Amino acid sequence: MSFHAWVTSAFQWSAKLEKMGLPGVVSMYGALLSVADTTRKRQGAEVRCVAIPFPADTMSPLQERKAIDDILGSLTLNLQSRGKSSR
Repeated sequence: MSFHAWVTSAFQWSAKLEKMGLPGVVSMYGALLSVADTTRKRQGAEVRCVAIPFPADTMSPLQERKAIDDILGSLTLNLQSRGKSSR
């Protein structure tokens, strides 16, 4: 499976979870935000995503903490209350 197919699959799975009423979050590099937007449009469902620094293995402890906090926050956020600016 190509990298692009793998990333697209992660977003599609997250969209399916949301349609079933289950929260899911895709952690990804900021450059992939356009894939999330495309999936939102094609699947007709919100996709929760958190952008992390590239490469991930060089994140500082502060960046790791922020990523974890962002993931947890995304899982508990009501999607209807989320505006486009918070993606």
